[in-house]
Amino acid sequence: MRSIFILFFILTATLYSAQNTVTCPRNKKVDLLIDKATAMDKKGESQKSIQIFQNAALLAKKSNCRESELMAQKGIMLCYARLYQYKKALAVSKTVEEIALRLKDYKILSSVFSTRAVLYTNLGLYKESTAAYDKALEYAKKIDNDDARFFEMGFIYFNLAPYYQDTSLEKAVF
Repeated sequence: MRSIFILFFILTATLYSAQNTVTCPRNKKVDLLIDKATAMDKKGESQKSIQIFQNAALLAKKSNCRESELMAQKGIMLCYARLYQYKKALAVSKTVEEIALRLKDYKILSSVFSTRAVLYTNLGLYKESTAAYDKALEYAKKIDNDDARFFEMGFIYFNLAPYYQDTSLEKAVF
């Protein structure tokens, strides 16, 4: 149950922030598609929004709008997670990771690894989950904005504490 709450929080926070960061000056249609898909997903129409996000990602790639492609791919990943299609979400997370690495977007990288950790937890893959949290923490430490960095790190530590409560009290307290 806790994992579902955490996943919902990640999905909500990232989708709301997505609308403010998407810009594709070469092709305004990409932004409109991402906005439409985000709005549909907020209404619970995740399956339909996946198709729109996919169209936006393809159009963004053709227009060489890497930031918009990143946001569209991230939207696809989050929609699959919301639909409990964790393996599909994990597959798309690889694409999100590749684009974010090229853009050196450490906030997105931290977020994608945190999401990946929750997905692994929901699949019962706890070792992979803690490794993903460790990677999320690594990227969170590289975020320039202090508030964003501390928020991401706090969120990661909050999620890691239960993993260590029965094995290492020192790590759980840390």
